[in-house]
Amino acid sequence: MGTRDHQTLDDTQHPRTVVANALRSRIRAHEEGYRPGERIPTQGKLMREFDVERAAVRQALDQLKSEHLLDTDTITQGAPPRVAQWESAQPPGELRPAGVELADRINVAFQSRHVILDSYSLTTETLNGAVTHAVTAMQNGELDPPETITARLLVPTPGADLALPRLVGDKSSTRPLKRLYGLIDLHARSLEHSLLAMVERDRVQRVVVEFRTIPMTPTHKLYLLNRSEALIGFYSVLPSTVMDRAGEMEIYDVMGIDTKLLRFSTLDSTATEQDTAMIAESQRWFDSLWDTIAEEYTPGDD
Repeated sequence: MGTRDHQTLDDTQHPRTVVANALRSRIRAHEEGYRPGERIPTQGKLMREFDVERAAVRQALDQLKSEHLLDTDTITQGAPPRVAQWESAQPPGELRPAGVELADRINVAFQSRHVILDSYSLTTETLNGAVTHAVTAMQNGELDPPETITARLLVPTPGADLALPRLVGDKSSTRPLKRLYGLIDLHARSLEHSLLAMVERDRVQRVVVEFRTIPMTPTHKLYLLNRSEALIGFYSVLPSTVMDRAGEMEIYDVMGIDTKLLRFSTLDSTATEQDTAMIAESQRWFDSLWDTIAEEYTPGDD
């Protein structure tokens, strides 16, 4: 085998992040020694290759285990873990539901010292779940907190006449939209609390959370992580039975948690010019809305 390119640390990445990113790329590329069922190099070899402490290697391996890329056997110096079989890991090119994919990518993003998060969606429910997963990992000592978090969240304008959700057979009814506006506010307040609480618990030095709204019906959801990843999913319209204070109703709605996410990333060694271009264009699109027609929104305000 030839000598690998040495990956150096920078000011925005913890040592474990560099190790995890490199190993993740090798696994996804099926490189020799990183194919399904094969044991990866020992911790000692990885320490020497990346010039990092053993703790950084262990944390990187734990991260890859949480992503189901490595098996769940106990990681020891004498018995390095095997690469997971693709039946239990993510096959190359296979898309995963937003609730799963976003949680994994938020965990990776939160390993940077300075986290930058932009989101556009119908509600922030899926993001809320992913952030809660990361907060739990911090509380359990599985994930070191970043120094700062800056989050910008775009959601539909409460009160806007959106195309979805709507009542089956009666598109003039306002019940589905009133229910949606309540959900937007509920999840926005919960997300804001989760992020700001990181400062109160002395886990993160500084957190900035901003919400803005636009009078548009989202047909897709977009998550931009640290200017290095873009996750995009398209909403499908489906019939659904839901409840409000008036009782049960049949509506046409979208299921965001189950939406499959397309991932574009510059973190992997397999990143292409298309990844870079897609991230840049997605960021430009988001900024164009944020800086022009978006209006400030404070969750919980009447």
